Amino acid sequence: MLLSKKWLGLVGLIFLLACTNDPSPLDATADPGQDAPANDFFDVSGDGEDVSQDPQQDPIQDAPSDVADSHGDNPQVDLINDETTTDDLSQPDETSDPEPKAFTLLDFNKVGNVRGIWADPEGPIWVVGDDGLILRSKGHEFLPAPMPPFETDLTGISGADGVIFVCGPKGAAWRLDGSGWHDLQAPTDADLMAVGAASSNSVYFVGRLGKILHFHDGEWSEPTTIMDSDLHGVLAAPNGEVFAVGALGRVVQFDGTDWKYSQIAAPGVILRSIARGPNGTMVAVGSKGNILMNEGTSWRLQLTTETHQPPRDLFGVATVDGTEFVVVGSDGAVFQYENKKWKVVPVVGPFNTNGNFRAITANSQGEFIAVGMDSVAIARDDKGSWKDLPLGIVSDLFGVEAASHGGFIAVGESGTVLEYQNGRLGSVEVPTDENLLAVSCKYAVGNKGTLLDLSQTPVAVIPTDTTANLVDVWALESKAYVISEDGALYGLENGQLSVITQRPNILSTVCATEETVWIGGLDGRLEEQDRYGQRLLPTDGAFQLHACHPYDGGVLVVGDNGYVAHCKSGECVRLFEDPLTFIYGVHSHQDFAVMVGWAGLILTKTVDGPVTPLDTGVYPVFRDVVASKTLDGIWYLVGLDGTIGVWDADL
Repeated sequence: MLLSKKWLGLVGLIFLLACTNDPSPLDATADPGQDAPANDFFDVSGDGEDVSQDPQQDPIQDAPSDVADSHGDNPQVDLINDETTTDDLSQPDETSDPEPKAFTLLDFNKVGNVRGIWADPEGPIWVVGDDGLILRSKGHEFLPAPMPPFETDLTGISGADGVIFVCGPKGAAWRLDGSGWHDLQAPTDADLMAVGAASSNSVYFVGRLGKILHFHDGEWSEPTTIMDSDLHGVLAAPNGEVFAVGALGRVVQFDGTDWKYSQIAAPGVILRSIARGPNGTMVAVGSKGNILMNEGTSWRLQLTTETHQPPRDLFGVATVDGTEFVVVGSDGAVFQYENKKWKVVPVVGPFNTNGNFRAITANSQGEFIAVGMDSVAIARDDKGSWKDLPLGIVSDLFGVEAASHGGFIAVGESGTVLEYQNGRLGSVEVPTDENLLAVSCKYAVGNKGTLLDLSQTPVAVIPTDTTANLVDVWALESKAYVISEDGALYGLENGQLSVITQRPNILSTVCATEETVWIGGLDGRLEEQDRYGQRLLPTDGAFQLHACHPYDGGVLVVGDNGYVAHCKSGECVRLFEDPLTFIYGVHSHQDFAVMVGWAGLILTKTVDGPVTPLDTGVYPVFRDVVASKTLDGIWYLVGLDGTIGVWDADL
């Protein structure tokens, strides 16, 4: 089952891209389970014993102590370390690779420990975790959210009306809206472990020692309750009701007027999460396999000390309509409630069958997704099987441009715009789902006449009078050039796009200096335009040219059949060829040129030296390359399937 393709929440992510004479161009030509086994059923039909009124009653059967939650009531224990040792699987051994690598492929599918997930009923699914991890779904993948100005470990997320709220240790509370990230400056140093948004201006945060904070109309208040034990989960309903669960088997409730609490499980149980359906049915889950249900009058124990030994801790519960609930937890625990019965649901995986799941959500389309430690994630498909779900970038990236902060901006499939800075990756929300094929300075171009100004907040669409694919853009200090696949060369000045020339040829690349413009495309066509007129350059090829870059008083051009040529003074000198490969991107910086293409191909050239292949030992398809504006010797590469690479030419 595919995730929702809609994504909401306007993001004003501001970045400065200095327009120089060497922004990177890009060609825009398109590149060449089994069913789950039978379930075990538990004889639990909602007729369990009522434990909500007797806090002394201990319905829990004998079971080993809860190692993962043994510090649940100790405010001195670090929040993030309040897990079993298996929760730290994503932390690398700092001594495992002491030697720096000249070339590195960045793996953004290993996102680390995930601790929270929330589905916008009409939009994307959001994920949070350690080190400021924030992802949001877009189509069939999860992209980094707009880059937050913090790297705080995050434990909870919720939202309403397109506004997102996150929380974490030491009073961390942040809001993401159309103008970007905002520190809510919570009036506490307590660890906040969950957040629930009743609306965009009424949000509850809960945490250590019974801490409950209400953020309403921009102001903070702290309700007076009799709770003094940790709270781990919160549910804030639009009607004003609030439910929070935590240590000592307790649930605290606000009915709109008063706060009260009940002990619904044994004192040794830590309740982690609570969910409520539109029919009013609620389910709370926690340690030692505890599942409790309230169908309107009282809480009843549904399941405890399951057959798995030791009993698995449960961390998340979700529902869509209140008749079906799904619960997840440690060691691959997935339980499902439907037709008045609970059953164990095996995870098909194949890699995350025993994942330590920490949270689950469901959207209005009935899609369930569970996430957890060490990047694990599973989703239920349309056959009811739980299968692995990658948390990372899988979309094709077509163009890259260096940013003034030392990182880069990359553009790609389905309106993807990514920002990389100091080892962190964030996304920029843009008002299009069209493929973006090239980026230069502040401009990005794409299919169906898409032209964006990335420097605006929110990102602005520049009107065009064409539905043809805009395949490349080259920006100078005061103007830019854009080409379309159907042969048009446009000038872009003061936000206005106008046709300079039109030809019946397929174009794929444009580059320029203040004096000269080069355009290239199919059948080896390369045109040069300057104040003396327009002329064809003799590339001596019947293949497609994919990219060009001003170089050594002329232009360096690359294309199919491993073609590399330097054209200058009306002549073209072929420098390299390989009939078995394709070259898609070229960039030069301080007379040093780098070319990239098929199967990990990277070529380098100095002004006086030959074209030299670089052996990186990797084989993705690279589509574009750019040199860092501020970091000498650093080059960034992007390509298909979300490939991002960093090359340090000085190593």
